[in-house]
Amino acid sequence: MGVARHVVVALLLLAALTGCVPFGLARGDYWTGISTGDLGPCPSFEVEIAIAEDRVSGTATSEYPFGTVLWDVRGQVSPTNEVLVEIRTGDPRVTRQIIRWTGTYNVMFWHLTEGPDPSCPKPRTVALQRR
Repeated sequence: MGVARHVVVALLLLAALTGCVPFGLARGDYWTGISTGDLGPCPSFEVEIAIAEDRVSGTATSEYPFGTVLWDVRGQVSPTNEVLVEIRTGDPRVTRQIIRWTGTYNVMFWHLTEGPDPSCPKPRTVALQRR
């Protein structure tokens, strides 16, 4: 019984290691988060993304006084885990239809920070967590 238990523990450990760190980028990671922001010209974003290999894709939504806006999220993860993400909308009511975000990928928890935006006095950030 002792040997069987060791074999089971070893198999569970092996399964956990191959499914998690550091192979997360190869199998696909799913992340979610809500950015900082307000109800004015710098709304917050609710972000849902997936990372497959080195590509980032997903969607984001934001609330403006005129209603909800849907954004397309696309980006890249570099070999050094630097992330560049671009969110785009085709909604003509939004004055700035492309917003760039940068950060550093981490297998557990990470942040993206918005690039310079003349209409926002303080850059927005989003804390992303696995879902």
